[in-house]
Amino acid sequence: GETHALYVTVDTPMGIVMSGFIDDVFGEDLVSNQDLVIQKGLANTNAFNYVYYPYSWHGSLTYRRDENSIETLLDASTNYVYYGNMFDLDASSSVSVYEMEIHTSYVGSNLGVSVWTKSGTYVNFEDDEAAWGDPIASGTVRGRGAGFRTLIPASLFDREVSVAAGTTQAFYVRLGEDALLYSAGANQYQNGEVTVRTGAARGPSG
Repeated sequence: GETHALYVTVDTPMGIVMSGFIDDVFGEDLVSNQDLVIQKGLANTNAFNYVYYPYSWHGSLTYRRDENSIETLLDASTNYVYYGNMFDLDASSSVSVYEMEIHTSYVGSNLGVSVWTKSGTYVNFEDDEAAWGDPIASGTVRGRGAGFRTLIPASLFDREVSVAAGTTQAFYVRLGEDALLYSAGANQYQNGEVTVRTGAARGPSG
């Protein structure tokens, strides 16, 4: 249900082919499938200058559907914020985890993040550093602030985490500062493949 704008430029003048007709309407549908609608847009000769419209972009767009994902809460009004969270994922089908989105109070780039995982539950292993091993993801992300999803991209993960059907996998997401937003309470979130069971908040030394 969201709309996103894309702007494509090249270094060579007149390097992108487009088409337009006098009776075209800016913003009307150009092409669509069951997932997306691409609308007629505009053209220009210099970046962010000399606008001409409506024009139709010539090209293709490759995308990935989010149907195999699960979301917990995105409560911008929460007052709970800390360095990290631990949670369990119960798999009813065999799945692979390769990317995450988190909720941060921090807005801006260079927000440090690390992700650990272990087989089985996190319960009784909150302080057992050896049980978690090395992080499976680490680096920096751009925090988008309260009410927006902050992506931990697949490029920061050194591997996908395979979770077999009928098993539990624990995850620990930790930021470089107390900027991870969360909600209190024992809750479960599920789709047809996995159940996410919350969770434990972790401070600067955990």
